[in-house]
Amino acid sequence: MAQDISRQLLDIVLTLYGPLLLGYLLHKLGLLGTAWTRPCMMWLVVLIEPPIVMYSIWALRTEDIAVGGSLLGGIAGVILAAWLIATAMIFISRLVSEPFRHNPRTRGAFIASAVFSNVGFTFGVFVCLLFLGLRGQSIGLVYGSSFMPFIVTVGFAIGRHYGRTARVPFKHQVLSVFTEPISALPLAGFVLGIILHQLAPPPPQSVVPINRAAVHVEVAIYAFAIGCSLSLRKVRRYWKECAACCGLKFLVMPVIGLGVLFLLRSFGILNTEPIIDRAFLIQTAMPVAIMSIVIAKLFNLNEDLANSCWVITTVATLAVLPVLSWLVT
Repeated sequence: MAQDISRQLLDIVLTLYGPLLLGYLLHKLGLLGTAWTRPCMMWLVVLIEPPIVMYSIWALRTEDIAVGGSLLGGIAGVILAAWLIATAMIFISRLVSEPFRHNPRTRGAFIASAVFSNVGFTFGVFVCLLFLGLRGQSIGLVYGSSFMPFIVTVGFAIGRHYGRTARVPFKHQVLSVFTEPISALPLAGFVLGIILHQLAPPPPQSVVPINRAAVHVEVAIYAFAIGCSLSLRKVRRYWKECAACCGLKFLVMPVIGLGVLFLLRSFGILNTEPIIDRAFLIQTAMPVAIMSIVIAKLFNLNEDLANSCWVITTVATLAVLPVLSWLVT
């Protein structure tokens, strides 16, 4: 057991934190610029992620997630749970922000940091794969599929409200999910995965190591690119907010997640398989999403606070992962 946990943590350090640190150091030494990072991340999402998404949903075990024999009903239940958890965090983080006497721009950045977690391939889905295998990766991916629609609707609404910026039409926000390659292509992979799951035989076992290698490569390149553009300015100035954000991410959000699981299951909306509890525990204990910094940039919120919360919670996750591994394995 201890040996398995050590191997999993070493895998995370070598695949995620190692490239992140290497990218940061190379940039700081002036050996590597940042101009390449954004197109690199875009190509990763456009080229590598869609086939991984498709395979994950294709390989999803119906009994793990279906409700009343309906796979789509089970997927909808997981997405609904993810949205309810994120919505609850909006109100809780708003209350936590009060004692700090934040101005609107800083409060908006704090709320965005508390609400949106790194549940995708660069953290949540990756950890689900390492700790729970392909079954965990598939369920973690279903949970993560709620992220982009929630970001471009509720997340952007938070940004507009606290940033006092020009309004973006709601119709445009929704359409962008289906038209922008960064969200449309992974969504297409998700839909194709459902079609294959329903109409085709299960994928061959020979694809399992290919999937694992592809996820590791994507995570490593993504982490390296993020490291090159990482900013550590003014982290110390916001240490209290960062500490509060850690409490919200690693303690409050998992408790909210368990409450939402219990609530939806009492209404027969969510599957009762134990692996769902484990995947939810992982996904609700993840650090701040990089998209929280993007929201701060787009809507003129406090970028330094958003960046500080992202850095500190990402580093702090190193201490959380052994506990998570012990709880879910």
